[in-house]
Amino acid sequence: MNSGKVIKNLAAYNTWANVQIIHWVQKGNPNLLTQKIPSSFSTLKSTFLHIWNAERYWLSFLEKKPLEKFMPDFEDNFESFFEGILKQSHNFETFVNSLSDHLLEEEYKIDTPWLKGKQPCYIFIQHTINHSTYHRGQLITMGRMLGLENPPNTDYSKFVINILKN
Repeated sequence: MNSGKVIKNLAAYNTWANVQIIHWVQKGNPNLLTQKIPSSFSTLKSTFLHIWNAERYWLSFLEKKPLEKFMPDFEDNFESFFEGILKQSHNFETFVNSLSDHLLEEEYKIDTPWLKGKQPCYIFIQHTINHSTYHRGQLITMGRMLGLENPPNTDYSKFVINILKN
């Protein structure tokens, strides 16, 4: 399997895993989304928002476009909130799928307060997906602490063996 296919599988996995987590959280009381809990982010909603915003940031970076102002104002309309997150994941996946192997290897220079250097495009894609995976793990821990039961198995191996192969 070539590296381009692996990266594209990872992008599909990211979207699938976000769907799984969102469906799981939607089974609970919507009030759980804003209930304070000790974690990197104080609520499920703020953790989801961080995943969404990070995927937005990295997609704009990879597309070499300016980052548009982000003002999601969903208040209690969590259906639209979750739709926005999933739309972002689909946009990220669509972009990754549009890249040739040559473009996946293209060097990107980054110069931010937290990261400076040069890496191929696929490294930043991997980073974005890894970042979302990390925070989905936090969502599961937070959800369990809030009483949500039976969290989904969002392991990449489950996706590859049970989802991708079907």
